[in-house]
Amino acid sequence: MLVPLPARRRLVPLACVLALGVGAALAGGGSAAAQARTAATRSSITTLAPGVTSWRESFRNSRGRTVQAVLLQAKLGRHVTLQARTPGQLIGLQRQTLSTLAKRAGALGGVNGDFFDLWSDTSPPRGGVINNGRVLKSPRPNRLANLYVRADGHAVVGAVPYAYSVSRAATTGRRAVTHSIYSINSADDAVNDHVVFISPALASGDLYRGCEVASGHTVNGGQSITALTRTHSLTRPATGTWALAGCGSSADWLRANLRAGDRVTVTMTYPKGKPVMAIGGRRELVRNGLAYDDPTGAELSSWGPNPETFACVSKDGLTVLLGAIDGRIRTSVGVTYDQLTEYMLRLKCWSGVVFDGGGSTEMVAKLPGASTLSVLNHPAAGAERPIPDALVVVTK
Repeated sequence: MLVPLPARRRLVPLACVLALGVGAALAGGGSAAAQARTAATRSSITTLAPGVTSWRESFRNSRGRTVQAVLLQAKLGRHVTLQARTPGQLIGLQRQTLSTLAKRAGALGGVNGDFFDLWSDTSPPRGGVINNGRVLKSPRPNRLANLYVRADGHAVVGAVPYAYSVSRAATTGRRAVTHSIYSINSADDAVNDHVVFISPALASGDLYRGCEVASGHTVNGGQSITALTRTHSLTRPATGTWALAGCGSSADWLRANLRAGDRVTVTMTYPKGKPVMAIGGRRELVRNGLAYDDPTGAELSSWGPNPETFACVSKDGLTVLLGAIDGRIRTSVGVTYDQLTEYMLRLKCWSGVVFDGGGSTEMVAKLPGASTLSVLNHPAAGAERPIPDALVVVTK
């Protein structure tokens, strides 16, 4: 549901289009003290390319502590697009730095993406990744914290509805069966008792002993099962092949209902249209110009202010603002999610999502006259952290 910010902040959110009015006073009659506390000092705006600009801000959070932010705004169109990038455009490869991911995409700039397991060098992002219409990893079912671009080129923050299933027609002595497919290329979902579709976009994944993988291939539009194997890991299917993986009761269903040689139909539909680009985040913080208590998002941050990465989308879906807020350094304390929400509203965000933060928070861009990308913020760890996915701005 939509919820206004607590009255003690005396901030009335604006239901208006994202704009560059970053130096304006707070709307809605907030007190002079509140306005002074959150007023920002903005650097001059740098044009990186037609439709793409960047600037810095310094402001004080709700506790009066200094916060530094760097912002990158992209006006989407024929010459400016967003891409979601992963190492090798696969899921489960060795993580890479944001600079590396952006450079290999030929990007003008970008920010880090979703949360991941820091203790695994090949850990996948927790949410979905879609790039150029190719689903590398499906978005989390019913999760609102996604930034995606529709086929018409408009950006949206919200859920990406889909319905996946596998069906086998009736044969002699065997009735027809259909089973839902929970997700694409998520080994964790298979471990948690779901049937998961595995495509050539998955480089590797861990299961546990006794899980089942039904391998299949597609020939002239027809799909069939080629083998069933008990295994504790996933390997990348060859081009033209795929697999269904499951553990526990899902493994039992695969063993009981599929055999080598079976003709099957794998169906994948997107009721609201398949995105051309999508990347997952942690929580949707702003919806329709108001603070939002995301019932589907991961838990709220329970510790103090942190570096954070976020994205905002305008009401018309044609302007996207990326932000990286520094923290854990002398010149910038960082923000809590509540403070980040307040800041996003002051930026006049119509909808907004927070990505991974902490030591992962980073923004890079190619500055005017430069031949390489520069890190624009101050990573909390003192250096770039390898990450599994990134959101980048590409110009033509």
